[in-house]
Amino acid sequence: MEFSLMWQRPVCAPAIEFGRDGPHVHIRYTYAGETRGTFYTNEEWLPLLDAVRAGELNRLGTVVHPDSDDGPWTVYHRGIHSGQAGRIGGDVVLSVNYYRKRHRFPREIWDQVLAAMKSGALDDLPCG
Repeated sequence: MEFSLMWQRPVCAPAIEFGRDGPHVHIRYTYAGETRGTFYTNEEWLPLLDAVRAGELNRLGTVVHPDSDDGPWTVYHRGIHSGQAGRIGGDVVLSVNYYRKRHRFPREIWDQVLAAMKSGALDDLPCG
């Protein structure tokens, strides 16, 4: 993901850069020598942010298979938007039901994403 974004690296998430391009929040990180990235639309990000700040994703179940809706997913709902999260091995998988899109983060990276979301460090991401 190479964008002309104004990337921000919060102190509480030193391995991650966050950026915004209007309707999308981008996340970029390097893990095990590989640069990875994903993005969320505002329709995905805002309900997720609210659920994280409410503590709804503090404890995640262990999911058997990332493409299955079965298992102990932790589910959150905000109006018509919902999602689910679970642990698979050493990773955290987020499934955004509205778009049926899945995001997978190594646990160490997810912990930093959570810290950045909870701290408010991402509230004023500059548009790039």
